[in-house]
Amino acid sequence: MVVDDGSDDPAAVAATVAAADARLLVHATNLGPAAARNTGAAAARTEFIAFIDTDVVLEPDCLPLLLRHFADPQLALAAPRITGVRDSGSTWISRYEDARSSLDLGAETAPVKPFTRVSWVPTTCVIVRADRLGDGFDPALRAGEDVDFVWRLVESGSRARFEPAAVAQHEHRTAPSTWLARKFFYGTGAQPLAARHPRNVAPVVLAPWSVLVLVAAVSQRRWSAPVIAVTVGVVVVRIAGKLPHLRHPWRESLRLVRDGLLAATAQGIALFVRHWWPLAIVGSLVSRRIRRATVLAAVADAAWEYARLRPGLDPVRFGVARRLDDLSYGAGVWWSSLRARSFRALLLAIVRTDRSRSAKARER
Repeated sequence: MVVDDGSDDPAAVAATVAAADARLLVHATNLGPAAARNTGAAAARTEFIAFIDTDVVLEPDCLPLLLRHFADPQLALAAPRITGVRDSGSTWISRYEDARSSLDLGAETAPVKPFTRVSWVPTTCVIVRADRLGDGFDPALRAGEDVDFVWRLVESGSRARFEPAAVAQHEHRTAPSTWLARKFFYGTGAQPLAARHPRNVAPVVLAPWSVLVLVAAVSQRRWSAPVIAVTVGVVVVRIAGKLPHLRHPWRESLRLVRDGLLAATAQGIALFVRHWWPLAIVGSLVSRRIRRATVLAAVADAAWEYARLRPGLDPVRFGVARRLDDLSYGAGVWWSSLRARSFRALLLAIVRTDRSRSAKARER
């Protein structure tokens, strides 16, 4: 079944669908991906529904691997890993996207739920249990409709799963103008999501002690190092005191605090170069410390990601692409926030639970 959502060449679409002996459903005008998926789902009569975008190529075992997960009766959705289309040509943008696509959530399987390593999945390709669709996708959302749909499924008590062994290849945008426009478009989905799911949307999620450490580090004062050292020491002692049942509570406490510091650092960098970059630019004009922190964050982020991903791209072009990616996405977030006259999507979340260690710090 194919839904033509107001395409530019409906005759060509109809001919292709007819050649494949498939059923065609047509929207006279473009209503958006949410409406198109809802139209297809309403016409389906199967137990499971696969939603697949037109710019996707499935690997042969993709759908069978996903279907295996539905042995769990509570599972409502299974999603594959989204990679770039192989042999699609090579530009510096395509090589960057192959390594750092917004849709690629990594190589580790995981449940999907807010405040975890995989807090959402794109519906570029997913399988959904038909009787768990509920109200379907929200047609009012042009961006972020997939995140909203997944979160509503999870909030209803259903489960969702990310399975990277199943792979769907996506035709990334590689022309600079369309690539930047797509990143900006992704950013515009943040504010509508914040209005619908205020507890789930925050650029970063931090523990109170992490906030203190970041503020001290950015301040770059004489007291910064002592404050950081005392804060970390207190946290290590407190955590060790909560682990008396372990054989090596201090060792485990040090490991947890180390991981927390790394996560907090990554999130602090994300604020400077992605979510809050307009504030960082303004601050850099009036403060040498802010300027130094911004430059260090931009360079450190690109260097860390390059070392982690080892992309097929030289460090300079990777760094440029990384910064353009973040600038475009952040601009989209600010644009949608200003239009809505709400900055909820830009407010950090401070939590006292273990969620702070596994939340959105690790952007993928």
